Amino acid sequence: MSKKPIPIWMTYGKGTIARKGALASNGQRQCNDCDKILTFDYFSGPRITCKMCVVAQAAKRNDKTRSGAENDCQPWTDAEDHFIRDNAATMTDRQMAARVGRTMRAVGQRRYMLGITKAVKAVIPITEFGVHRCNSIKQITVCVNRPKVTVYCPAKTRTVLIYQVFIKEGLTAEDYNNWKAACV
Repeated sequence: MSKKPIPIWMTYGKGTIARKGALASNGQRQCNDCDKILTFDYFSGPRITCKMCVVAQAAKRNDKTRSGAENDCQPWTDAEDHFIRDNAATMTDRQMAARVGRTMRAVGQRRYMLGITKAVKAVIPITEFGVHRCNSIKQITVCVNRPKVTVYCPAKTRTVLIYQVFIKEGLTAEDYNNWKAACV
C-alpha cells in the first residue's frame, strides 16, 4: 500500500504542518483557492486568496448576469437609457440588467455615464409594534427590525423620553405616533 503524497501546503521548512494561506518561507504565501505558492506580490493586503483567483471570482459573478444578456456588446439605445433613468431609483442594477438584457456591470457603467446615482434600497414601512416594560431594564432601547419596532424600557418611563430615542434611532415622528397608538 503506497502512502498518499502530502500536499505542499502541509509541509515546508522542517516538516512543520501549516494551514492553507499560511506564510511559506522566502516571502511566499499559499493561495486558499488555487493552492499555488506565490510571492507576496500576488496578494493584496492580508487577503489569503491571490489576485488571479479574486479576478476569476469576479468574472464568475458577472457570468451569472451575462447568461441572460442578449444585448451584450451592442450599442445602447435611447429606450434603454430612458429605462435606466426612469427606474434607477426603484430598481437595482441586477434587476435592470435582467430587463434590458445587459450585464449588471454594463448597466452600472451606463448609469454612471448618464450621471445617475445608485438606486437606494426601498425602506420597508413599519407595520408591527411592541413594548417590553420591566423594572430590571435600566435604559430605553428601540430595536428596529423592519417591519417591526420593539421598545424595551423601565416600567414607569415617560413617553417623551421614548420619543427622543425614536428620533435618535432615525425613526420619524409618524413612526413614534403609530407605536404610541398601538402600544400605550
